[in-house]
Amino acid sequence: MFESMLRRLDRESRKYGGDGLPADTVAELREAFARDGCRLDDELRLHTARVTRLTVHVEALTAVSGIHAELERVRRFGAEYPDDAIGAG
Repeated sequence: MFESMLRRLDRESRKYGGDGLPADTVAELREAFARDGCRLDDELRLHTARVTRLTVHVEALTAVSGIHAELERVRRFGAEYPDDAIGAG
């Protein structure tokens, strides 16, 4: 969503004679995204770090339904959205 909005704002600025998003704004955005482990490239595309291995702390899961819920979350989000897969635990 962030990427789509940034690219749209940039496009709208250019459409009405502007130069796109100001360079200082883009620099601030890059710093903010970097703090969250993301990279904003020159085309305003957002890149997240790839997670090679997901770990679930089984000792914290006591109910079978909780284990199934965690495994389902990893299955659904792991490859495409690694932050969602590991960040909500």
